[in-house]
Amino acid sequence: MGMKTSKPYLFLDFDGTLLDVFDRCWAVHSAAVRSFGKQPILKEHYKRLRRKGFYEKKIYEERYSAVPPEVLSAYEVWKSNIEKPRYLSLDKLHEGAKLALRKLASRYTLILVSARRDRGAALAQVERLGIISFFEAFRFPGGTRDPWKNKYRVMKGYAGEVAGIIGDTEVDILAGKECGVRTFAVANGLRTSIYLKGLHPTRVCRDIRTAANALML
Repeated sequence: MGMKTSKPYLFLDFDGTLLDVFDRCWAVHSAAVRSFGKQPILKEHYKRLRRKGFYEKKIYEERYSAVPPEVLSAYEVWKSNIEKPRYLSLDKLHEGAKLALRKLASRYTLILVSARRDRGAALAQVERLGIISFFEAFRFPGGTRDPWKNKYRVMKGYAGEVAGIIGDTEVDILAGKECGVRTFAVANGLRTSIYLKGLHPTRVCRDIRTAANALML
């Protein structure tokens, strides 16, 4: 249960929202596809599919005509590699992310809520990127097959005023809407602005910088 603070809580997603993760996703995707004897599609094609809402398994099925055993095998390769340090090293902060966090931390109590499974690797990355001091807490919820429900449970556990959530996918928007808080979708992550507008968040922002500016008004 979160403790009350003098500043409103603001929840932030990690991958896609603060981090550009496409180099990592592409590298792991390529390894997964090669595991069942196929050559990966072009990186920009892969990025377009992910931003349109395609998940890994769907890409294996629709772009590689993978049969169920191949899909399951490739996805196991994906899951076992996606949070390994050698792949995490490919991530980079979105331009202006650190300045946006500094600005937001001056007004809000920041809580990072991520679907990552390896808490240790995630915290090591946060520290390496130089953003650990901006956050009051780091939450990596599991428990159900629906990631948005996991985030929702975390957010509902915080007593006091909640300013909202900043994220880049349906997981963040659904969790925020279920909590009845404002939802700020950033359109330079894992989903396009068109996709995000269809979810009807409070606001679709170009990136974390414009989301921060909106929250400082």
